[in-house]
Amino acid sequence: MVKKDYLLPKYWDNASGDEEYLRDLVVEGACERYGEDWSDELANRIAYELRYIEDSGYADYFLIVADYVQHAREIGRVSPGRGSAAGSIVNYCLGITSIDPLKFGLLFERFCNPDKRLLPDIDIDVDMATHGKMFDYLSEHYDHVAYGREETRPIFISPQSIAGIVPVEKRGFRDKPTIAVSSWEAEDAGLIPFHLLRTEALSVIDLCLTMVDGKFNLDNLPLNDKATMNLFRQGDTCGIYDFDSSTMQELLRQAAPQTFEELVALYTMCRPGPLDWTTEYIARKNGDKPIEYVIPELREILGYTYGMTIYQEQIMLIAQRLASFTPGESDQLRKVLGKKRCDSVGVLKDKFIAQGTRNGFPTDALRGIFEEWEDTTCYTFIRSHAVCYTFLAYQIGYLKVHFPKEFATAYKTMELASAMSNYSNYNDE
Repeated sequence: MVKKDYLLPKYWDNASGDEEYLRDLVVEGACERYGEDWSDELANRIAYELRYIEDSGYADYFLIVADYVQHAREIGRVSPGRGSAAGSIVNYCLGITSIDPLKFGLLFERFCNPDKRLLPDIDIDVDMATHGKMFDYLSEHYDHVAYGREETRPIFISPQSIAGIVPVEKRGFRDKPTIAVSSWEAEDAGLIPFHLLRTEALSVIDLCLTMVDGKFNLDNLPLNDKATMNLFRQGDTCGIYDFDSSTMQELLRQAAPQTFEELVALYTMCRPGPLDWTTEYIARKNGDKPIEYVIPELREILGYTYGMTIYQEQIMLIAQRLASFTPGESDQLRKVLGKKRCDSVGVLKDKFIAQGTRNGFPTDALRGIFEEWEDTTCYTFIRSHAVCYTFLAYQIGYLKVHFPKEFATAYKTMELASAMSNYSNYNDE
């Protein structure tokens, strides 16, 4: 069950039991997303995730988030997803995220480790105008609501008086209740943050769609739109969220991505450290270097990245496939390798090699795979987040190439609004 020190509020509009209502909403959403004739993969994944949520006592958390995300979508713009939350089929069916985890091979265990039973953390990006309205919406439905102190402005919702748990003060433009301690201290006291983040790129999309009277659903765009992909290949990404740096523009021109998957990979590697991998990636992609697999079974996991391990989820899947790690164990392996916990790495290394050898794979090859992980895992990236943010960039690119005048107007408008807001903040200080 839910940890006793979590002060998890009850969902405000629950006509039936929490778990029953959540299950009904997920089934309804799944039928809308996939139709009523479910594959075994879909049915098993939904059952698996719901069982975890119900056994952990987290149904209300998902209901609360799904409700305010739906409200945010009704009044503004919400991103396709953020972080590990896109790995959950429940989140997708509830409309919390817009990325199909089955289509993109995203893992629930990267979001919720079944061995840890920690409260999930779902971050939501909304446009600037919508963000300012969400506190009022939540205050209408819950008695105890307060802002966090940090600029990210998590909103805390509690089943009991927040002021009775941590100090609260009135501050900010609208004099809203704000926790007077750090969010870390508030969480240690049992309060749960619901992360709502302002993203200017979503305001650009929202304004652009208003001008083109867009009736189409950006979340259902074809991922092979020729004009959009050509825009990225040319590096014409000024104004495109997270793809507009000079480094990324040059990388796009060099790599000339042909598919959305290749865009995701370039987004993942355009960071200090992994940027050094791009030369090898491009050479393999173009057929200038051979793609070799020390164990043939790696092809099914690494094939779409040309034999390179660039995502954390790939490490998890390899550990499961070769060495029979449970999903929870593979997530723990990913964490230990990423933080380079020397005491734990040795134990997991021995386990990976021993179990992989028992499964019939060459010991030397297993050792080589693990030692490569020891050197590179800290640079691998979370695939679920990379897919979400690449798709957000793709949406913006689609608008830029198909509605250039409207996009330019929206972008410049938001640029000016941001400058004016910064000037106002400076004067306030």
